[in-house]
Amino acid sequence: ETPLPFDKIAEANVDLIFNVCERVNNSSLLEPHAAAILDCLGTPYSGSNPLTLALCIDKIKVKKLLEHHGLPTPRFDYAFHKDDPIRDDLRYPLIVKPGNTDNSIGISNKSVVKSPRELKDQVAEVTEKLHRVALVEEFIEGDEVDVSILGNEERVKVLPLSRSTFEDLPSEVWGIYPFEAKWAEDTVYKKIKTERPAKYSQKLTQLISEICLDAYNIFDCHDYARIEVRVDRAGNPFIIEINPNPSINVGDCVPACAELIGLNYEDFILEILREVVQRYRARPPYYHLQSALVSL
Repeated sequence: ETPLPFDKIAEANVDLIFNVCERVNNSSLLEPHAAAILDCLGTPYSGSNPLTLALCIDKIKVKKLLEHHGLPTPRFDYAFHKDDPIRDDLRYPLIVKPGNTDNSIGISNKSVVKSPRELKDQVAEVTEKLHRVALVEEFIEGDEVDVSILGNEERVKVLPLSRSTFEDLPSEVWGIYPFEAKWAEDTVYKKIKTERPAKYSQKLTQLISEICLDAYNIFDCHDYARIEVRVDRAGNPFIIEINPNPSINVGDCVPACAELIGLNYEDFILEILREVVQRYRARPPYYHLQSALVSL
């Protein structure tokens, strides 16, 4: 909650801040502000810059950029009102979700729709109850893959993939990670299986890694990130979301994948810190704007 102790940070003369701020005043939309204030204070910090953090919260802008750069993502449209027209070339089933939230807020089994009537009802759920723009995507039936990336520049590496499979869910339950799956204790979604490393062919593993590494660089992610991918039953990957500030608590996906290459949790954190130090030594924040600022 604000007021945050930024005055104390400035007075403390710290060398570096490990920035794991996910919310300000309980809003993920304000998450980039913490990094922005640290930039204003001139305090080095881990993770991505405010522009990347803000951009990746907006799922619709993310998808537009992915399409622009030729990276695979499900075909989509969006609506601000339940009566807004949705492009008629989208193939059912579709999934409807808030266009600017995280942690699966607003996503349930009903988010996957099979008819125009269900689509309209779910768009109304997002726009009228949550007061958010509704993102409408073609639903990719298949696996979900978490792609963890660590590092910067020539040191960047894609960690072993983490694969979620949904075959053990009841037939009436869609294979997704809704809010209930992430936050409820007693839930059918406990039947989701996680496979680390994912047992894909070398060709598919390389393809997933390459498109996610491209996205990591296009969105200017720093130090670490996690990218969510769906793989359809024909083995085609589609980027769903980019998370430049994923949870890195003990046992979470990113450190768990780092452990597969021999990094225990302490080593993982030290690796991030080394990346931060090298990044700040190599170039100051907003280095690409310095010449323009000097000329003003």
